[in-house]
Amino acid sequence: MGTVPIIYGIFTYDMALISPIYSFVRVAAGVLYPTHCVLCDEWLSLEPTLPLCPGCHRKLPLALPAASAEGLLPAGTAAFRIPSPLRYLGTAKKLIWKFKINHDPRAEKVLFHLMRDHLDLILPQLGCFDGVACAPTHRASGWLPDEGPSARIRDGLARFLGCPAVNLLKRIRTVPKQTSLSRAQRLTAASQSIASSPVPLRARILVTDDVTTTGATAAECHRALMAAGARETVFFSLAEGSGS
Repeated sequence: MGTVPIIYGIFTYDMALISPIYSFVRVAAGVLYPTHCVLCDEWLSLEPTLPLCPGCHRKLPLALPAASAEGLLPAGTAAFRIPSPLRYLGTAKKLIWKFKINHDPRAEKVLFHLMRDHLDLILPQLGCFDGVACAPTHRASGWLPDEGPSARIRDGLARFLGCPAVNLLKRIRTVPKQTSLSRAQRLTAASQSIASSPVPLRARILVTDDVTTTGATAAECHRALMAAGARETVFFSLAEGSGS
């Protein structure tokens, strides 16, 4: 009897013992530390692709598929925008709030997965970007300029697209709460509230935000970046509100 068959026999014998133990450990870990759906807390399988149950996934209000939106859309003074994957209502609103307010990593994982799937459809039409910037936070939010939901979206999108994340935009004036304002009032209130650091000449910048409604923030980011030397701006948000 050769050496190789003996070693192989020992190895297969050991694996026959280890496999049931490994399976037991996985089951025990699933019981002690179960993965729950981020929206309804339903228990999921031991190794779910996403922390989202099929029922909640079906309820997500998806916006117009990117493939049928022909890539970049005109966005008035914001130059161009990429269609958002979600509409800001129902379960999508709850998911984004968990991402923004509760800092839930499960919500971030789901949103980034949806974002990547959405953008995969139109990558050839997007072209190249010289940098990905984020819309600046409102001063009242308590976030520092280079952190918060918009910055996390920027960083994830920069990794996905393979281009640098840049910290260009900042608020220079406090904007009043806009929930009760019309689109025209929001545009007026946001005017001259954002400034940009100098941008490399003729740079093409992608600007990210969590939610867009009237487009006031997008328009102001575009104005600031163009004044700082950008060639073109493209705006992307995870969800679109009713005013979009």
